[in-house]
Amino acid sequence: MLISSSQVQNAIKAYGKEARIRSKGKQTEPLVTREKLELAKGKKDIQAIRKKVDQTPEIRDERIANIVDAVKEGKYSISGDEIARKMLERSLVDSLI
Repeated sequence: MLISSSQVQNAIKAYGKEARIRSKGKQTEPLVTREKLELAKGKKDIQAIRKKVDQTPEIRDERIANIVDAVKEGKYSISGDEIARKMLERSLVDSLI
């Protein structure tokens, strides 16, 4: 399964928020309550993400057909920068997961 740019950005944002919370060290409410809230919210988030993933087709036939046609016609081009960016995004997500 491929991970889209928006999924990568959402993962990075979520990780960044958690890191900022931990780095500030603020605990205005009891730790146990906060952990329960975070677990409950996390479970709901995971369920919503799982539902979205389950609704997404594994292979996007239309996209593949468009790329195949573009390659055959010699019109498909992708920059090295874009390839590098995708490689770094996927590497970052893999290291976070």
